[in-house]
This record gives sequence, structure tokens and C-alpha cells, in this order.
Amino acid sequence: MIKIICDSTSDFELAEVEALNVGIVSLSVTFGEESFIDKVTINNTEFFDRLRTSEVLPVTSLRGPEAFIEEFAKYPQEEIIAILVSSKVSGTFNAANIAKNELKKQKIYLVDSGNATGGLNLLVRMACQYRDSGMSAEAIVARLQELSERLVLFACFDTLKYLVKGGRLSSTSGVIGGMLAIKPLIHFACGVIENVGKARGMKAGIQAIVERVATERDESLPMIAIYSYDRENLTALLAELGEATPLCSVGSVIGTHCGPGAVGVAYFKKLN
Repeated sequence: MIKIICDSTSDFELAEVEALNVGIVSLSVTFGEESFIDKVTINNTEFFDRLRTSEVLPVTSLRGPEAFIEEFAKYPQEEIIAILVSSKVSGTFNAANIAKNELKKQKIYLVDSGNATGGLNLLVRMACQYRDSGMSAEAIVARLQELSERLVLFACFDTLKYLVKGGRLSSTSGVIGGMLAIKPLIHFACGVIENVGKARGMKAGIQAIVERVATERDESLPMIAIYSYDRENLTALLAELGEATPLCSVGSVIGTHCGPGAVGVAYFKKLN
């Protein structure tokens, strides 16, 4: 038996992970003196409602090794594959590795997705397909490691406000960008997050996403559409993509940085 586990930056709803038979370890988010567990004590709608009215940016934090020890220990007879947020942007992978070393008798494999939110979500979905088809744990891990190197998240943020609040953009640039309706284009792959361009308005941002997907996506593999809170931009993106695709609603951990209204796609690049 194989048990797949992920962390809450995968942005699955709890009902989804239950249906997929996937375990989940949730990270936390703190507004002032109030702390919440992502997806457990605060849902996406509640988070973005708070984010809109909060004077300070919330703080996100990983769960310690004890959370992974508790989750891994639930499955003493299973081989465990834990697929996690990029180790380059979070200490979650390291916490899971400490837990793995504590539970020496268990067969636990850790996979660094090199991604988050829809990218991690997509990789977990692929893992479930492989598990259900009867692949061995070793074969699944090898396949996921190959796929993670081709996994891309490309998104357009609707606002610069939270990048400014989080110190990732100067306040001057934020004001100018807001006046000009500038929308940053974000590329996330192999653990590296890059601002790869700017679009004048969300319509142009969505077109940039569609063009990037058309140019480099491996169409033999699935993709997933990503959105944060507001579905208006998502509807426009799906109309341009012209195909049915799974959806991933960004939660509190990633939403702290992108804010509401962001849209994007996670997909696998073509082989060179």
C-alpha cells in the first residue's frame, strides 16, 4: 500500500484530498496575535476577507517536524510518498526530512516539487494516478522527480499591493505600477520565482499566459488553472484557454504574497 501526503500549499480543499486518499499537513498563518491553520481553522474566503481589511501583512509559517511525525505515524504499514512545497522557498521539506529520520522503520520518500499551489497540486494529482494504476513507490518517485524538473507555474498578479507590503517591491514602484495598471508576470519553476515581465492590464496579462502555454506546454500531460479569490479573471482566462481544466483556488500561504485576483496556469514543459 502507498500513502501520498502533501502540505497545504498544494491548495487542495480538504474534501479533495479525502476523495484522492491523500494526507495533508497544514501550514499556519498569523494576523497580529491570531493564528490559524491553513484550510483547517481558516478557509480561503475567510482569509482573503481578512487580508483585504488587515492593516499589516499576515505572517505565514511552516509546521515543525512533529506535525509530519504525527501524519507519517498514521500509516505504519504503508509506503509513504510526501510531495512538498519547494525547499527553496520554505523549510517544510526540511521539517519533513527530520521527521523521516525520526521514524527510521518506515519507508518514506520525500519529493521536492520545486513549486507550490497549482504546481504542487498538479504533481500530487499525477502521483495519485500513478498509485492507482499500480506503479511501485520507487517508480512513482522517479517519475515525479523527472516531472518536477519540467513543472512550470506562470501567473499574472492583479495587484502590486501585497508585493509592496511584503517588501518584494518598492513603494514607489507599487504606486507607479498601480497608476499604470501594471500587472506583474510571475514564473515559478525548479524552486525559482521570477518576475519575468509586466502586462498593461489584466487582459494583456491573461494573453501572456495563454501565449506562454501555447509555446511551451507538453499537451500530452495535464495542466491546472489557478486563481486567488475572485473568479472574474479566472473566467476570462478559461475562455482564452478554450478547454476544460481542473481548478486550484489559492489559499492563505501563497495568497499572502499574491493577493486577490491573481490567475495563472501550472503545466509541464515539452521535452527539449
